[in-house]
Amino acid sequence: MTQRGRRRQERYDCDTIVWLRPVDGNDDFQMAQVENVSSGGILCLVHKPFEKDKLLELKISLLQQEEMVTVKAVPRHIRQLAQDEYALGLEFLEVENMSIRGFMASLEAMFS
Repeated sequence: MTQRGRRRQERYDCDTIVWLRPVDGNDDFQMAQVENVSSGGILCLVHKPFEKDKLLELKISLLQQEEMVTVKAVPRHIRQLAQDEYALGLEFLEVENMSIRGFMASLEAMFS
């Protein structure tokens, strides 16, 4: 199912997880539940907030890839939903060893 509303890109509801951590630190990856994905980014749920506009490393499994795909993304929207639960809107910046277009085609094949 897709969502359009006033968004620029079509969003696809999905039920998957990604792993996140700041690029500039030695933090462990944090698991995040993905709510939806678009060609511009994802909305996911996390247990601790990340700094807005601070570069993150995201890892996600794609059906066509043996290894997890690494994506650079930045938090553009952060909203606290409950104690220790945050909605995190991430914008994709770069995908390792793949074009953004190829990455999105893989995601759309999985969730559309």
